Amino acid sequence: MRFPRSNELDFLRLILATSVVFQHAHLAGVKTYLPWVENIPSVPLFILISGLLVTESYFNSPSLLTYIQKRIRRIVPAYVVVVLLGGIFLWILGAILSLQGSGSVLQLACYYFYNLIFLNFVHPCVFSTSGFESIENCAVNGSLWTIKFELLFYLILPIILVFAKRLPRILCLAASLILLSCLMFISSIYLIIFICFVAGVLLAVAKECWLPKLIKLEVPSILRVALVFMVAISAGAFLPLSLAAIALLIASFLGTKNPLRDPNFLRYGDLSYGIYLVHYPLIQIFRLLDLRTIMPGIFFAPFITVLSGFIAALLYRHVEVKFLISGSHYKPSV
Repeated sequence: MRFPRSNELDFLRLILATSVVFQHAHLAGVKTYLPWVENIPSVPLFILISGLLVTESYFNSPSLLTYIQKRIRRIVPAYVVVVLLGGIFLWILGAILSLQGSGSVLQLACYYFYNLIFLNFVHPCVFSTSGFESIENCAVNGSLWTIKFELLFYLILPIILVFAKRLPRILCLAASLILLSCLMFISSIYLIIFICFVAGVLLAVAKECWLPKLIKLEVPSILRVALVFMVAISAGAFLPLSLAAIALLIASFLGTKNPLRDPNFLRYGDLSYGIYLVHYPLIQIFRLLDLRTIMPGIFFAPFITVLSGFIAALLYRHVEVKFLISGSHYKPSV
């Protein structure tokens, strides 16, 4: 049994990507006035969905090599383009503004080297860090730290599945719910995202136990979209991550009365990954040029989100889609 095309995971990821933009706008000193969007636990939920979908990808790959190839084609091309363009844009901007340590070819080369091998934390900036209050203020792209964990999780997935596939499906479902419940007692973000990934994997393995029941509960498409939106907002307001994760998956996989009328956000391309990659350099450009003051703070994060979405659409059409394997979830027929 495969996950149905008719679901709201793509819409949910757009919400999560928007939340990340709001979070980083706040870190840049802009008050968003929408804390219930800003406080959504976006990264753990992203990783949970990733565990779910990448397991499905593994099950539907004819070989381990094909699975690895699909993962590389999905993540790496857009990542490389954003690293290269983000680095040179900020490097040039730093030279124009005469920022401390700017204009150094060695700084740019080190940035490219460490970021292209996914060690972003070693050299996150293209100019001297001493002129900034924190690394976040000087980093070219503070969003890239999660990518190395994504790739690591992709690599260990076959090992997890060696054990998971030997367990009864109902036991995998129970284990995933227990793991999600444990999130209430954990503070380390690294442990949280690992648990979310494993929980997503186990939920994918046990999908025969829960997915058919949700598909049978047919609701209007607009209601499913509204439910996902409300639960996501609740996750940023008062709903614990454990409950939010379960509620969002339930809402996302509810069946609809006429799937042909589903919004199908993927028809515009997979914008969530592109938004996640490009928004941070945009915020840095606006911050360094002090352009944040030209608009009220309440409009800054939405503006960056829309601008990031536009660039993400270009990135998807001219880079990502060219590398995707035919039949990929992210390369649908329109």
